Amino acid sequence: MTLTGRLTTFFLAALGLTLLVFSLSVYVLVRADLYAQVDARLLSALDIISAVVEVHADDVEWEVTDRRLVIGGGAVAWSVNSPDGIRVDGSVQQKHDSRDPASWRVLRKRIEPSQELAATPEDHGDKAHLYPYLDFIVAESLKPIYSALTRLALILIGVSVGVWVMALFGGRWVCHRALRPVTRMAEQAALMSAMDLRERLAVPSTGDELSTLGQSFNGLLARLEESFERQRRFTGDASHQLRTPLAAILGQVEVSLRQPRSAHDYHETLETVHGRARHLIQIVEALLFLARSDADALPTSVTPISLTSWIPEHISTWSKHPRAGDFRLDLPQNDSCEIAVHPVLLAQLLDNLLDNAFKYSPSDSVVTIQVARNHAGIVMTVEDSGPGIAISDRPHAFDPFFRSTSARRTGVPGIGLGLAIVRRIAEAFQGRVHVSDANGIGCRIEVLWPAITEPISQKTSRSAAYEVTQIG
Repeated sequence: MTLTGRLTTFFLAALGLTLLVFSLSVYVLVRADLYAQVDARLLSALDIISAVVEVHADDVEWEVTDRRLVIGGGAVAWSVNSPDGIRVDGSVQQKHDSRDPASWRVLRKRIEPSQELAATPEDHGDKAHLYPYLDFIVAESLKPIYSALTRLALILIGVSVGVWVMALFGGRWVCHRALRPVTRMAEQAALMSAMDLRERLAVPSTGDELSTLGQSFNGLLARLEESFERQRRFTGDASHQLRTPLAAILGQVEVSLRQPRSAHDYHETLETVHGRARHLIQIVEALLFLARSDADALPTSVTPISLTSWIPEHISTWSKHPRAGDFRLDLPQNDSCEIAVHPVLLAQLLDNLLDNAFKYSPSDSVVTIQVARNHAGIVMTVEDSGPGIAISDRPHAFDPFFRSTSARRTGVPGIGLGLAIVRRIAEAFQGRVHVSDANGIGCRIEVLWPAITEPISQKTSRSAAYEVTQIG
């Protein structure tokens, strides 16, 4: 069943139940009110008739008159009966429908002598009659009520059915009209394909939930288009980067196999192939790291690390680097600056930043590592005195395989994956990376980490421990 059908069915069922309850309530209330009016008239008639009788100590007197009592405008029939059941007096309407006694509402009342009165001789006249007691009967026909209730039932049924039928057609029309934008968006979505991700849904200008849905879906399509475009560029750059060392390796091998050569020549060829193969391994490892899903890219455990003590220990591993003396540390003295990271991946991140700083800065220039705390968290900064990154290139500085024009022009070796891995590692631990100028010259890269505010619990995931490699 379609959504329109389900909504219409629910609406009609609720409306039908509401109309049924309303109609029954009106019918029952009107019926009770009509019966209450009949009972009130009958009780009033009994009171009127009882006021005419004279009650004595030993008997009850009823005086028959030529004038008949008319009660309730003639709608109420009444009768006075003696103890032996003989009618003493009554209204003109005596032709009760004995064939349908249920069509009459009847009340009875008996009046007996009062024992509190003293017996005294009285002159009762010629038309007065004395009785041990009298039975008073009043009745009113219910046929007018039955007729009124029948007409009321027919009116309620007719009005309810009319309202329900109008709601059937009106509800379906409203549902179709309200869901028409959804139908159009579904038709457009069915025609979309991965060949052209620039298509967007027609968003209704209603300002309601459907408009929000269309805008959200178009936003999703825009993100998918950007992701596919990024993956396309990534695949193209990766194939180019892989093709270059493979072509060099294959060329060296083919040249060596054209004719017999000396052991020295073979040794040189193997050294060249070995260097190209190591370069190829670095590219493949970087690609595998960047190609992992977010869940697989999470580390196996998270450890609280004090940057003020960890960074000097890690810098000692660079002691054999030609520029080991160019480090300058600016660390707080009274703040441990703890963050929650995986130690191996933190080492990979810092090594990539330092490797870039050394490659693009002049020899004997200072590379500064700074750690500070601000309102947002812990900031780790690496500054160099190189040419820096142009403002126009900064939005793409962390894209895989991106290298600025100045970097390619100067011939600095690299494949453009170092900063991409830095961002991926930082984001895995809720960190952010930002690039700017270092006091007007050089490059300043800041990594903002969330500070530890509570004890860190060990976290596990499906991934295994990472093997990390410095990649420029």
